[in-house]
Amino acid sequence: MRRVLLIPLTLLLITSAGAVHADTKLQQPWIDRDYAANNDAFASVLVIGVPDHPDERGKLENSLVSALQKAGVRATASLDIMSADTEVTKESVLAALEGKDIEAVFLTRVFRTDDIEVVQGGDPGTMRTERDFAIQLWENYEGTRDQALNAPRKEKQRLVLENNLYDLKSEKLVWTVQSFSMDPKSADKIIKSLSKLVTEQLRKDSLI
Repeated sequence: MRRVLLIPLTLLLITSAGAVHADTKLQQPWIDRDYAANNDAFASVLVIGVPDHPDERGKLENSLVSALQKAGVRATASLDIMSADTEVTKESVLAALEGKDIEAVFLTRVFRTDDIEVVQGGDPGTMRTERDFAIQLWENYEGTRDQALNAPRKEKQRLVLENNLYDLKSEKLVWTVQSFSMDPKSADKIIKSLSKLVTEQLRKDSLI
């Protein structure tokens, strides 16, 4: 498990007065299919939320633990076995897990934020960063190509989280996915959506 890159969680509190939906979506999923084909699904998982803000970390961990437990997994929040002021590193996590019956570690971190432009009046999920994307946008825009090109735009921010699952015995990354949240009104909304989506994807990939 690599060392966690700490990024201020205030990024999770981006607010929006616009009409763009704050849906969270998963993208670029990767699974070690050889591992999945030759190992049983994980029955127990340690959940580590974004580790640089204790309050939001706790909310994320509790939400993920709840979602995983509903899926039949014995899930544990890291804050239940680690102090909030302990830096999350491979060494500190392994030390906290010593002697505990846990098979995997699920870690979420802030990966980046994207500054983008949104076409107002078209598909709420339509985005562009350059005018070169106009033709692609036009396919989702109710109007002509010229109208799509000249549609009112407003800068937004998109939060990107990285979600990694590690096999504890081998310390090997076996699954990762990025989650994108468009102008979230609150961290709570991201947390709820993320917990549901990643749990469903892990079940789909037969890892839990």
